[in-house]
Amino acid sequence: MPGARNGGSDLRVLRGRPQLSPLVQDTGADGIWTDDFHHQVRVVLTGEQDGYYAAYRPDVADLARCIERGGCTRASPGP
Repeated sequence: MPGARNGGSDLRVLRGRPQLSPLVQDTGADGIWTDDFHHQVRVVLTGEQDGYYAAYRPDVADLARCIERGGCTRASPGP
């Protein structure tokens, strides 16, 4: 999969992959960014719920489920 060079980082967009662990191993990636996980952490830490953060609750239990499942599922579609 081709990647873009940005400040020394090889950026790759990985979509539609049900199993991310083998993907990380096969590409040599250090990890995978997930917007939903980032948004859940931000809402828990800041309480912000404007815009697309409105789909997330500032609840540590929701963050724990996100970590346990290896990703989050948004409660509702964003604006």
